[in-house]
Amino acid sequence: MIYSYSNPGYALAGFILGAAAGKQYAEAMDEMLFEPLGMRRSAVRPMLAMTYPIAQAHDTTATGPRVVRPFPDDARFWPNGGVFTSVHDFSRFALAFVNGGKVDGKQALARAVIVRLSKPHLPRPGGVAEDEAKVAYGLVERLHRGVRVFQHGGSRLGSGSVVRMAPEHRFAVIILANRTGSFLPKTLEKATELCLPLRREADPGRKATRPLTRGEKERLVGRYVNHPDELTVEIFMDGDALMIRRPGEKTAAPLVANGEGLFSFGGQELAVIFGPEGTPTYVHLGGRALKRSGGRR
Repeated sequence: MIYSYSNPGYALAGFILGAAAGKQYAEAMDEMLFEPLGMRRSAVRPMLAMTYPIAQAHDTTATGPRVVRPFPDDARFWPNGGVFTSVHDFSRFALAFVNGGKVDGKQALARAVIVRLSKPHLPRPGGVAEDEAKVAYGLVERLHRGVRVFQHGGSRLGSGSVVRMAPEHRFAVIILANRTGSFLPKTLEKATELCLPLRREADPGRKATRPLTRGEKERLVGRYVNHPDELTVEIFMDGDALMIRRPGEKTAAPLVANGEGLFSFGGQELAVIFGPEGTPTYVHLGGRALKRSGGRR
């Protein structure tokens, strides 16, 4: 079983929720989540969200930030990142999560819901082995410097966000930003460090790894596909160097080995998942699995 993050999967889940509830997805969210938690200024309908004070979404361009105009509005994809909310409102969800569903001393969500959300299903490929990262329902459970946390981050055109929750310490940090892909990672780590009993951070320098042989490098060569138009990479040899690029791009980045099946390039991390015969079958990049569709060339 291979884990791969899927926005269409969330869209399908939202459709099923509406069908099971016998109402539109937005109405189901209001009645089952926002109202019980007291999230009075949260919505999935843009036309409702714009009636509240709202931060305009911004994107970064070569000439500086610009307002996203027109703002994307496709009801099919509301479930995979379409909630308009504030840190104050979102904190009520976080409070319920770390308190077994209770907010303001009342059982706003059934405890069984929190248990289900917290249940891990399978390991998340890549990352630091000591984190023991696992995938739960929409959240990743991991050991962050010895403390069990659940977190999820996201990006869409004009915004970025992250939530990290530590139920055993009744702690949460929420960051919402109105710029594409921004979630202030240094602020996230500092807030966590100030409030949780974290173990001392390991030496940031990576452990020395055994250089790959040419044969090991050539074994990784191929095309890896998640979505033909949006998420495909090519791994190839340039002399003795192992390189990676998107199809059609002229520039490529070197793949640097950081451990068994672990690589980095351009500030990103990539994990190679091998099949039963030791053949590279997938690469895992940004939480998504890309299947190998071609071999050595």
